[in-house]
Amino acid sequence: MAEPALPEREVDLVFDDALLSALRGDAPSRRRAVERLYGAFAGRLRRFFQNHRATPAQAEDFTQETFVRIVRSVAEFRGEGTQLAAWIWTIARNVARDAGRSPSSQPMLDVDDLEGGDVPVEENADPAQRVESESVADCVQRGFREFARLHPQRAQCLSWLATDQMEIAEVARTLGRTAAATREYLSQCRKKLRPFIEHCLAGA
Repeated sequence: MAEPALPEREVDLVFDDALLSALRGDAPSRRRAVERLYGAFAGRLRRFFQNHRATPAQAEDFTQETFVRIVRSVAEFRGEGTQLAAWIWTIARNVARDAGRSPSSQPMLDVDDLEGGDVPVEENADPAQRVESESVADCVQRGFREFARLHPQRAQCLSWLATDQMEIAEVARTLGRTAAATREYLSQCRKKLRPFIEHCLAGA
């Protein structure tokens, strides 16, 4: 982006319709809104891209590209202000995938992070055990996709933990909640997810 350097710090940010209106407003309003987004997201976006095998320099480029796409496409965003965070992460995933830094559009999920039902497989496990484990993972992926279709915001929060390696405090800032409230919300998300994947883990 052809903008002056912004402070290297993460700040709390409330995602609401006022922020969305600012992003769609005149040039001064848009700049202030982008600065606020940058302060809230730049650091975690860099970490996200580096988790997807980008170098620090590439992570910086991909972060800038994410903000370019935000500015270019915000007029097409049809959600509410509270959905901005999830939309931004979707853009970041697309940037990573376009750059070949993400294995797929649907990252593999860590079952342990989602449900506490990790299914370990030893390196020297027999082929049948490996096939069974892979089948469990595929089943969980299918269940999570259906969960995400019906509960996109809850699925996004679980994905931040399971695939983006975000800490509870980071998720809390993104949601605009306290850490305690976020832990409770994530617990509720896991409970809602359980019916979608419990059959996958029944025989594990």
